Amino acid sequence: MNGLIKQLSIDKTIWWSTLLSVFLLLLSLLLVLFFYQSLPPLIPLFNQLPWGIERLGPKINLLFPIILTLILLLCNTALTKYIYERMVITTRMLSITSLLASLITLIFIARTIQIIL
Repeated sequence: MNGLIKQLSIDKTIWWSTLLSVFLLLLSLLLVLFFYQSLPPLIPLFNQLPWGIERLGPKINLLFPIILTLILLLCNTALTKYIYERMVITTRMLSITSLLASLITLIFIARTIQIIL
């Protein structure tokens, strides 16, 4: 773990992308936890489905995008550790992809909560 942090902190693009990704995921989680009690039991999560009851899901499903983005961040960080020496630009793209996924997750959760409340 200590070696991973040392390796990530060498490249500032990867370091700041990873830190911002973690911060945005924590912000998303805090947003869900803060408003969880005031959310209705069913919320519109599946916006690509036809209009009606199919678009609704239990409010606990609001945590799934956060979990999936966290898994993506962990996989990209682990992959970065192993291929950094050979493909620096690829590892930077992986870390920026994690940052964008975290940002999109935060926007999705904030907009969903804003529409409901």
